Amino acid sequence: MIHLPKALRNRYYYDPQAVAFNMDVTPSLYSLLGYRHLANDEKFGRPLFTETEEEYRSYQRDSYLVSVCYNPIYGVLGPDGKTLFIANETDGINQYFDLVHDPDGTVNLIDGATRARGQTQVREYVQDLADYYQYRYHTPTLLSWAMR
Repeated sequence: MIHLPKALRNRYYYDPQAVAFNMDVTPSLYSLLGYRHLANDEKFGRPLFTETEEEYRSYQRDSYLVSVCYNPIYGVLGPDGKTLFIANETDGINQYFDLVHDPDGTVNLIDGATRARGQTQVREYVQDLADYYQYRYHTPTLLSWAMR
């Protein structure tokens, strides 16, 4: 995603195996420019390069919300991209994949506990975004669908 010259790589902590998103580019550039105390909020991404490992770890999340652009399909990518829960309102299905043992996501491992946990995470993420942007629902959404 971002290539640093060797001289800079030696000055910063980074993990080339970590999950990274496009939204991490801006905080990464700010960090490289020397700005500290960036907003540590999952809605704004995180710096991929920090002065210390401790600072880097402070931006890590247990999971990340991902979504499809045009349909109410959300996913929760688990720690280090090792698991993926999908809540697909369009087709009314939930899926759960272990991406370590099944990198192509071919075996749906969903069960009742995983469904409940995943639906709760999606609801919390989506509600957090709705609250932040002061969005009020006017039609049935994933939040109501996921509660079924």
